[in-house]
Amino acid sequence: MDRAADECGSLRPGMEDHGNRGDHWLLGAELSTLYNHVATPNQNTCKLGSCVPCMVSSTASEHSGGVNLAFADGHVVFLSESVDRDVWRAIGTRNGNEVVTMPSF
Repeated sequence: MDRAADECGSLRPGMEDHGNRGDHWLLGAELSTLYNHVATPNQNTCKLGSCVPCMVSSTASEHSGGVNLAFADGHVVFLSESVDRDVWRAIGTRNGNEVVTMPSF
């Protein structure tokens, strides 16, 4: 995952940036509505060819410096785009048994 996020961040030849995240969310297109926790917030979103499961699809926001993140219990926090990659990934899984405390954000 680190390699994919790093390659997407550098936009190497053959990779494609999809900066339209959120533009057409009502249509339900994968590149407009879905994200994963491979890259931290507000980073490049890329895919290799037509392989949608191979996407690095970061969450993005027009807010400066981060994103608003809603949790399953209903609370919302503003999360910095400089959040540690391991913390970001721990937030995005339920199976890793990671414990993340609020100061980690």
